[in-house]
Amino acid sequence: MEFHRGRSMILKEKERYLIVTRKEYFPLLFSFKRAHPNLSLKFIEKSDFFSLLSFSFKEDPIPYLIDEDEGVDYSLAKKFLHIIQIGDLSKNQKARKLYEKIPSDLFSYDPYGLTEIKRNHLLFLEMKEDFELHCFAKRYRISLDDIDISLADLGVSPNERFSSPNILYFPDKFTQYIYLYSHIRDEILSHPEKKDKIQIVYSDEADRFYMNFCSKLFRLPISLLSKRSLLSFPNVNKKAKQIFENRDFAISDEETDDPSLFSLKTLIQKYRLDQFKSFPFAYSNLLEILSDTYLKEEDAESGLLTTTSFYLDPETEYYVTNFKHDVFYHIESDKDALPDQELLKLGVNTSFAKTAIDSRLKLNYLKYNNIVLLSRVRQHLNEKLFDSEFIEELDWGKKIQLYKNDEGGCYTSSAEKIYLANQLDKSFYYKRHGDIRSYDHSFKGVEGDILPKDKPYYLTDLESYIRCPFAYYLKKVLPLKETDPHLRYNGTLIHTLCEHLFHKEYDFEKEWARAKEGYKKSCEKDSYPYGPYEEVCLAILHHRLKRIIPIFRTHNGAMHLHEIPNDSELSISFTLKGKEGTHYAFNGKIDKLVLTEYKGKTYYTIIDYKSGGESFIPENVFLGSSVQLPLYYYALKNVGLERMHSAPFKAFLEGSRFGGFGIQTVYASTAKSFFRDDSSSLLSENGVLANTKLRGLFLDSKDYYVSFDVTSVNLDEDKFNKYGGTYLSKGKLFIGEEEDCHDNFILSKENKKKKDFPLYNLHMLVEDAIQSMIQTIENIKSCKFPISPSPRRNLKGTNPKMSSCQYCLYKDVCYHDANDFKSYVKEIKQHFPTEKKETN
Repeated sequence: MEFHRGRSMILKEKERYLIVTRKEYFPLLFSFKRAHPNLSLKFIEKSDFFSLLSFSFKEDPIPYLIDEDEGVDYSLAKKFLHIIQIGDLSKNQKARKLYEKIPSDLFSYDPYGLTEIKRNHLLFLEMKEDFELHCFAKRYRISLDDIDISLADLGVSPNERFSSPNILYFPDKFTQYIYLYSHIRDEILSHPEKKDKIQIVYSDEADRFYMNFCSKLFRLPISLLSKRSLLSFPNVNKKAKQIFENRDFAISDEETDDPSLFSLKTLIQKYRLDQFKSFPFAYSNLLEILSDTYLKEEDAESGLLTTTSFYLDPETEYYVTNFKHDVFYHIESDKDALPDQELLKLGVNTSFAKTAIDSRLKLNYLKYNNIVLLSRVRQHLNEKLFDSEFIEELDWGKKIQLYKNDEGGCYTSSAEKIYLANQLDKSFYYKRHGDIRSYDHSFKGVEGDILPKDKPYYLTDLESYIRCPFAYYLKKVLPLKETDPHLRYNGTLIHTLCEHLFHKEYDFEKEWARAKEGYKKSCEKDSYPYGPYEEVCLAILHHRLKRIIPIFRTHNGAMHLHEIPNDSELSISFTLKGKEGTHYAFNGKIDKLVLTEYKGKTYYTIIDYKSGGESFIPENVFLGSSVQLPLYYYALKNVGLERMHSAPFKAFLEGSRFGGFGIQTVYASTAKSFFRDDSSSLLSENGVLANTKLRGLFLDSKDYYVSFDVTSVNLDEDKFNKYGGTYLSKGKLFIGEEEDCHDNFILSKENKKKKDFPLYNLHMLVEDAIQSMIQTIENIKSCKFPISPSPRRNLKGTNPKMSSCQYCLYKDVCYHDANDFKSYVKEIKQHFPTEKKETN
């Protein structure tokens, strides 16, 4: 900055000047003094000027001012202390009375103060609005003629940036500090000599967090103020709560080994808090004192300079992050110790005067500093509510720029990845999922039992927990609104179509009309619009299912079916016993219970229709997946069917063997590949059946297979052992239902005969399903919801690209990386060791 001898420069080389001003002007004045070595200049702060002529205190007098009977607490005493030092106490009895309470030996007087003032030419720099300074000087018979000067009187010219400020508004603090550090890093690399001449101006703890974060990201060390409120120390906060609960200020000598508690005890003794008659009054003072007392934690590291102050320093480049309302400039609230009328009599600044003083300081800060950037974070739709007052006063509205994606600056590789990830994340902000924008991968913020009280659990819901606990939280606990329910509606429609699939009088068009009506009712129930898009989707479904369902219907002629007139989905309920005698009630629905007969033997098979790509995977059961079918079997064996019209099933089940259970995929996304572009059939009837046959766990009995699938009789033995029948796959088998029936069905039929594999039977499978559901409920009750996506199909998968995130509805509200992916290959190997354990 250059200094000129501008309009009638008032300073003369032969004079001795004493300039009273705010400390914020000192750096600029030191630069001015270096530029004018022949001038005799001395600078003092306003408070030092008061001490020269009035008095100062040898120690803190506030303990003597706090008065319970007079209603003077700690904060009010602080305000009166300033009045006592500078005010005309003859004008106010209350202030005078408080002054007289201070012991005389606490006052310190400077006998040469007035002499020091008179031997210099006294000037007030940029203090024209300071009412109390002028009143104070006048009481000591100091002439106020030509005492006020401005920086312009010293020949200081405004910085050229003032006429064309760089004002930038950011959408959030993350973006603001990424931008800030990338440009500062670029500036330092281009001009290394500037590294000690750059300062970031910030406001609060949130800024400190982002500065520390970006410091590591951009490898730019920072120097942060390291003082901390005493109340924020954990042990002090805990002790303060104990004091309140016990109504006792005592602190033991052992406790004072902690420096923060030693400071607490010192303050209690200093302010004599344990001597007040009223505990509430004493305790409220304690909290005010603790909030107002700061301790230095550690020395700040050397690095990029940061500040919360507003010094005028022409040799520094400033990056301002808080150019907003009530900072530029601060609007003082009317919370003084006395009404304005009384303050004016005393000669003390009112809130109006304090606001004007800060306005002058902040205007000079903008005018004379080298400010590279004025910025803030947008906080409200009506942004003008949060604008700095200077935007209107200086007519800077047209100079405001809204931040756009920035490719400038200098990024480290880590910072670049974070920046690009953030930009990707922003692309989802305005979707209907866009309300959640911060991510705690441990997700420890939820407390309490979030499961519904006295309500049954649903297996299909709990099965989804292991796929990603955080997705379960979003969908089932919050829950977030489902933005695209079409998959759910399609699933319900397909289940409705299959309810009477094995009835002789089955009519596809009648069943379709019934299913479509249910689809519309679902839309109406969810307040979801039913329009042209839904009509087109249903038309496509109708076209394809009209060709697929008749192929399924051919199964009727290929099984020894024991037909039940009312065999629509069956509601079941059962209870599992958890830890410490806890009981958990479950509800579910069996899509189809098929009863078959052959050679005088009867069998029952549980079918679960799926419109997606789910599979039954026994290895997953002990982890909490693929549990639905084993637990439906458990319910039938141990509880039975509840609904009255299930009586025919009950009678049949009593003399029947369990044939198995499986999943039949009626219409997955792969069904599209069954048809050509012109919608003509691409696969033969057998081709469709090969892709949709029932797959699961079945009884290792040729008679059972024939009862369910007559085509099994004529199949070649090798082909049957490998593929099963036309309608029933042959992969995972069990020999019987008895607990001591040892056989391994986890592996293929060829491997199951080997003796070096562990034994795992149907009873073990069901027990694993029970325990995994109990554990899942316990995890949910303990609020364990980490972002931990698992493999989409088999939980022992190891490819993060094939995680459950692939088709997750909540990808735009969740941020995760490859490290979050959880494969259970280790757990599965431990549960199913490849070598048989030796027994004694």
